[in-house]
Amino acid sequence: MPFTLMQVGNTLKSVNTDGGLSSALTLPSGVILATNLQPRFARFKRYIVLVNTPSRALSIDVDGVVRPLTPNPPSTAVALSAGAAGTLSGSYLSLQTYKILDTAGNTIAESDYGPAMTAYVSVASQKLHAAYAVSPDAAVSGTQLYRTTTLGAVYFPWTLVSDNTTTSVENDISDAALGLIPGPELGTAPDLTLIAEFGGRLWGVTRDDVDSLRYTSAGTMYGWAALNTLLIPHVGSDGAGISALIPRRAALGVSRRNTFSQVTGSQRTNIQPVIVNGGENVGCVSQESVVVFRDIAYFLSQDGVYQWDSNGITCISDGRVRTWFTTDETFNRSMFWRAFSEFDPIAKKYRLFLASKGSAVTDRWVEYDIMNGTWWGPHETSAFTPSSAFLVAGRNQQLYPMIGSREGYLSQDQEFKNDWGLLPIDFDVKTRDTEGDDPEQTKYHGELSVFHQVQESGDLTVTPSLGPVDELVEQDPFTSDMTRGRRRLGRIGVGESMALRFQNDVVNEDVVLGGFVIDPVDNAGRR
Repeated sequence: MPFTLMQVGNTLKSVNTDGGLSSALTLPSGVILATNLQPRFARFKRYIVLVNTPSRALSIDVDGVVRPLTPNPPSTAVALSAGAAGTLSGSYLSLQTYKILDTAGNTIAESDYGPAMTAYVSVASQKLHAAYAVSPDAAVSGTQLYRTTTLGAVYFPWTLVSDNTTTSVENDISDAALGLIPGPELGTAPDLTLIAEFGGRLWGVTRDDVDSLRYTSAGTMYGWAALNTLLIPHVGSDGAGISALIPRRAALGVSRRNTFSQVTGSQRTNIQPVIVNGGENVGCVSQESVVVFRDIAYFLSQDGVYQWDSNGITCISDGRVRTWFTTDETFNRSMFWRAFSEFDPIAKKYRLFLASKGSAVTDRWVEYDIMNGTWWGPHETSAFTPSSAFLVAGRNQQLYPMIGSREGYLSQDQEFKNDWGLLPIDFDVKTRDTEGDDPEQTKYHGELSVFHQVQESGDLTVTPSLGPVDELVEQDPFTSDMTRGRRRLGRIGVGESMALRFQNDVVNEDVVLGGFVIDPVDNAGRR
């Protein structure tokens, strides 16, 4: 069953199908959440994995149970000795791990191996007795013991003790009965700052090695073997290192701020990074700006929004909105690293939240319509200051977008045309100054007709301006009744240039302006 998880201050809470918050989830003993860092989440099977803010990487299941991503390993070696009479003869070594098990006995997580024994222990027609320490971690619910065959060097699963209270076990399981599959590669989850799921593994970047990509053993979220480490091209090119992980179906995007690579492969021998076509001098500046829809990734770079698909990387903001991202006239580019995004699955829009010019907080957002390639915005609300954006699964399992606020509220998109029920949304559009062929020629601007989509109610204020170029003076406004599709408003007047301003600021009144006609426009003489 889908569920949504979010960090609220120094607590974790889930979001229900109606957008309501649960009470704080119980964290493992000793784990705290940082409030000055960005929480990073990844989904792995029926679990959500959280890194960067917790003092220890966590997993959370659909019931809201929070556990360490991997238990800490045993601190002491197994003590083997000869036990009661039995059928086993030979010399053996043993290793111990701790396990977190579900109610059916399935493994949720397994620790790294504890210390190795220093010498073989021999038995002759006896059982092999193992003494070991239990875990201080309350999440641990079992001990797994591994054993060699006689004088062997490979460890095989030996016996599972499904509790965290028993401190010894003995049996005379034969070497042949251990099977042919050795114990798995294991490892403790490191201090991760980035996390993603791709190809049945978790992938991450550690706080103390920002140039390397770490990954788990296949099929697990807990086996972080040290050998599963991959250097990403342009090592040391900047202090930020790897800035984003972007999973698509066939490849994992691994971005620095100035380079974009993709990682493919299914095992350690063929997992390799390759720089993506168009990925030189382009990189993602904020992990939270990433959205993947229909196997196309969208992300914010230093000079605009880019998409990554099977053809490589291309900029989708070049053109009319390029200056949004290449100048400081609209947004504070020094705050790009704090940008965050969400995908609106209803309107099919990539929604990007940014800090406005001169602002140190995220207070604006823009939207890219994926279906027709158009940009909309910048948008602003007076109801709250956005702090996060995410998708929630509704009662019908259909996803819908929500926005978190610095004021501590969650907000849903709404159909009504108002600023979250508090204020009207201002419709304020001004046309370009019209000069005709000769800016010095005085012109007579005749009757103005306005076309708009018929609404149930509402008026549109239309204010003409007349005069020389850059010296236009506003004239008396007209009122256009939006319950009718076309309104003839009257004559505008005489002037070298003319512009029109359309305004409406009434709660829940929609405006769809179709166009306007001025008839006639005649030369009236030279200034």
